[in-house]
Amino acid sequence: MAAAKTKPPAKKPAPAKKPAPAKKPAPAKKPAPAKKPTAAKKPTPAKKPAARADLGAPIDGYLGKLDRDQRAIADALVAIITTAVPGATGSLKWGMPVFETTGMIAYFRAQKGYVRLGFPGDGVAIEHPSLYGEGSGKHLRVASLADMDRARISGWLRAVAAHVAAK
Repeated sequence: MAAAKTKPPAKKPAPAKKPAPAKKPAPAKKPAPAKKPTAAKKPTPAKKPAARADLGAPIDGYLGKLDRDQRAIADALVAIITTAVPGATGSLKWGMPVFETTGMIAYFRAQKGYVRLGFPGDGVAIEHPSLYGEGSGKHLRVASLADMDRARISGWLRAVAAHVAAK
C-alpha cells in the first residue's frame, strides 16, 4: 500500500499584539538659564615699541659711524643747517639726525652711496627738480660734495624754518 501523504501541521496563528501603551508626554523643557551679560571684549591695546635708546642723543655718535665720503657730506650738511638756521639743534630721532627749532626743520640719513636730506612735508612750499617725494616731505639725494648747491639748500632751510616759526 502506498503511504498516504500527510500534511504538515498548520501554523498556529500569532497571538494578537497588545496595543502599545500610550506615550507619556515629554516633560516640559525648562527654559535655559539666562546668560550672564558679558562685557564686550576690549581689544588688546597694541603694545607700543620701546623708545629707542638713542632718542635725543647727540648726533656725534651717528656721524662717527659713517664712511669717509658720507661723513664729509654729513659734516657739510650740519654746517649748512646750523649756519642757515642759527637756532637749530640736532639730535637723534628715528635713528637719524633731526634738526629742530620750535618744530622739525630737516633731517638726513646715510644711504648706500649717498646721503638723503629731508624736509618735513607740513605745508611748506619748496620745489625743485632735484627734490623728490610727496606728502610726508621732500628729499634731496646728495651723492658727493660737488652735488651740493649750498645756497639753494640754505634757502630751503630758511623757508622751512620761517614756516615752522609761523605755526
